Amino acid sequence: MKKLQLILNIFFATAIVILFALYFCKTNRCSTKSSSVAADIKTPSGPLSIAFVNVDSLISNYDLFHDMKKKLEKKQNDLENQLQQKSVSLQKEVQDYQVKAQKGLMTRSEMQDTENRLREKEQNLMQLKEELSMQLAEEEQVMQRKLTSEIHDYLQEFNKDKTFTYILGMQFGGNLLYANDSMNITKGVTTGLNEKFKANSEKK
Repeated sequence: MKKLQLILNIFFATAIVILFALYFCKTNRCSTKSSSVAADIKTPSGPLSIAFVNVDSLISNYDLFHDMKKKLEKKQNDLENQLQQKSVSLQKEVQDYQVKAQKGLMTRSEMQDTENRLREKEQNLMQLKEELSMQLAEEEQVMQRKLTSEIHDYLQEFNKDKTFTYILGMQFGGNLLYANDSMNITKGVTTGLNEKFKANSEKK
């Protein structure tokens, strides 16, 4: 989930910068040049209303995350079992070859052909392992993008009445160091996301 946290961190950092810019411009502390730039930015009318979501808590309680994680882990186990079976089969072939070679049951030509065939199988197995590893990494990235997209889309729906000017995120090690707990909307957002996930699952 590191990439998901990175995406959210970038969003939060951008939001904080904008807030500081608005604050200093409104208190006439901006330079003439800064004021000119700020004049081109459409600022929200009325007082700012800010809320925050505890990202760590949201993810750990989001049913979609656990569903995706479970599927990804199953896929990983299936691929590992597939590799394990091929590896065991190759080891058996190597052992059979060694026994026959030691007993002198193969000609030099047969030994050379067998060694080449086993070497090729080993290379193919290593290549397969690399391909499956890349496949898992790609699926994890897709999972992270889906989570981010679902959360972003739901926040748009959650705030459709424009109650909040900004919805920030707080997480351990993130850029938002403190927020009054009265601004915490994590529970409501988590409940809404899980209800949406349940409804979509029942349609399938």
